Amino acid sequence: MGQRFIPDSYILDQVVFMHTDRLMPKGLDVMAALGSDRALWILDNIYHEFGDPLYVSQLEAMREYVVSLSDSTWAENLYYNWLYSLMPLLFDKDQGWPVFMTNPAWSDRELSTSLMSWSELRHDTILYAKQSETEIGIPPGGALVQGYVEPNPYLWARLAALAEYTGVGLQGLDLISPIDYERLQLLRSLCLNLLEISLIELQGERLSPEQDSFIAQVGLDLRIIASIDSDVLSPESPDPADSACTAVVADVHTDPNTSTCLEEGVGYPWNILVVVPRGNTLLITRGAFLPYYEFVLPVDERMTDEEWRRFLTGTEPPAPPVWTSIFRDTTSSLQNPSPEPYHFGSRGICTFSYILSPDPPDTGITVDIEVLFSTLDGLTIAEPSLTIVTSSCDSIQVSLQPLGQERFQGSFNTEGWAPGETIFWFRAQTPGGQILLDWRTVVQVGGGAGSFPSPEPIEFRILGVRPNPLVDHGLISFSLPSAGRTRLSLWDLAGRERTVLHEGYLSAGSYSLPWVVTEDLIPQGTYILRLSWHGQSRSSLAVIAR
Repeated sequence: MGQRFIPDSYILDQVVFMHTDRLMPKGLDVMAALGSDRALWILDNIYHEFGDPLYVSQLEAMREYVVSLSDSTWAENLYYNWLYSLMPLLFDKDQGWPVFMTNPAWSDRELSTSLMSWSELRHDTILYAKQSETEIGIPPGGALVQGYVEPNPYLWARLAALAEYTGVGLQGLDLISPIDYERLQLLRSLCLNLLEISLIELQGERLSPEQDSFIAQVGLDLRIIASIDSDVLSPESPDPADSACTAVVADVHTDPNTSTCLEEGVGYPWNILVVVPRGNTLLITRGAFLPYYEFVLPVDERMTDEEWRRFLTGTEPPAPPVWTSIFRDTTSSLQNPSPEPYHFGSRGICTFSYILSPDPPDTGITVDIEVLFSTLDGLTIAEPSLTIVTSSCDSIQVSLQPLGQERFQGSFNTEGWAPGETIFWFRAQTPGGQILLDWRTVVQVGGGAGSFPSPEPIEFRILGVRPNPLVDHGLISFSLPSAGRTRLSLWDLAGRERTVLHEGYLSAGSYSLPWVVTEDLIPQGTYILRLSWHGQSRSSLAVIAR
């Protein structure tokens, strides 16, 4: 667990008096030191902290200190590993990311989330971690719908590794029950699934209905992971899976000169609306995130979690930092007397998949379709419906009849259809009108039965390395639809480019590039292979094992 010395307290200690003219630091100092250029900008342009050249020098020294820490140091214990997992939220996203992730509002939202998570970390380790302190003195001057995952594979990979590291470490010390170990394995599996979906989204490919079903159940999975058996809890202890437990507060720094302390708080969940790409369509999606608060109090008025929750739900709740206004609706009231849980629980969640025969379908034939559809809580449902919109914009209703429990079957004829992209739209609702399924996909319909197949077009894609995990050498496979300058590089999970494996002009076609790994250059670990061509990029995960 957290040791007496922790890097974030060291950072806070180094950016206040007597090292600088400041008496009280900010949580942004830690994020700036961890690599956030956006935190630097806010500290300079909103809080005007850069007027103190000593502070600027010390903050730069802290950034260099963080960069100097080795990968083995970040893996030293759970506290360091938690901080390490926040770093993927702190680097700027370039043109290879979805457009909504490349604007300042998203950067500030990610920064707020990293500060929120850091506040939780400080709260949970308050008895183990040494708090920073200003030196005494007088300074001069004073339902299942199509879902979307935030496509940050670096983040999901690190969280999966953190879950694995936590479970194995505590199990080795005989400090974890079998059921809690299984919960950590569920968290690891959940993060790996989110990693896979992130890579699919970044490559512009479509999610399967099974993956959309998985996204819809994430809230339920998180509830299971966060819950604690009732026989373990004392009667007065709240269930950690309860939404009321999300709001916590901790003091992280003390200034004896003014007898004040710096409080870092986590609020109740907020809605977040994001415009995301799904195929060639832009959709408004809804998610949730936990807001971050920072304020100064007299040391004898330090808040408990219960006092903080009453403050949040009172008639005059606190305001989040001013710089968060870029991504929040400042016209809405901050008053929240009854916080809404955002678990998106099991009510109405369903699983869904379908099988076409033949797949892909052709024109001028009869196509059979089988649908597997069920709800997780036994809701009564009507038969799911299927609407097909052909490439010539004709709309066709397909009848789906029950075929045993949770199975439905239908067929349709493609006589007279024009070949091309065809929309399949599945819908289902309860008799009372609750929508359970609203899922669309695009199916490529061929040119007609008996016609000569056209040559399979070459896609821009990276198939990854084989074998994977890789011990010392292997082959990286990828394809290019046309000639152009190509760059294949290897990135670590901190978002740093470690080496360039190929850079130069290549013709259209499929390639298998030999890769020989030297231990002194690339240590054991998980990496991302990134292929760039004509302003586009594709990524694949590579694991190096010794």
